Amino acid sequence: MKLDFEKMSQREQKLALQGIVALRKAAEALLSEDYDKSDRLMSESDRCYKELEKRVLTLHIANPWYSMIANGTKDEEYREIKPHWIARLIANPSAFYLKRAMGKELDVKPFTHAIIVNGYPKDNIPNIERKIESISIGKPKKGLCPDEFLDKEYFIIKFK
Repeated sequence: MKLDFEKMSQREQKLALQGIVALRKAAEALLSEDYDKSDRLMSESDRCYKELEKRVLTLHIANPWYSMIANGTKDEEYREIKPHWIARLIANPSAFYLKRAMGKELDVKPFTHAIIVNGYPKDNIPNIERKIESISIGKPKKGLCPDEFLDKEYFIIKFK
């Protein structure tokens, strides 16, 4: 895996460094013939690199919506179709409106997971991680959003 730190988020940089440090310590343990320690450190390094393969979207959500996602009663989140969210979710934002007008499929960024944060706390804790099933456009479901959202289209981020 080639690492380009300049293009990485802080989370990705931290994971990459943890993986590199664990790999280095595993090599040192192997040289000193401490095979159990080496195996443990190799597993830690592998875990870091697997985390790096995730494409994570961070969503800040207030209660009661956060609690509903946490307990499994809400399996999708909504975001307004505005320039900020178009830039965050769409691979080619400049072509978004034209493709949408022509009825073509959206070019969404390849997010695999969402980190859902309760409000805006320091260090984004508490949070929940969910796999993303799809990102589409549509109308929200009653009971999963404020009632004033029901007659308008939004980005729908569907969780597995």
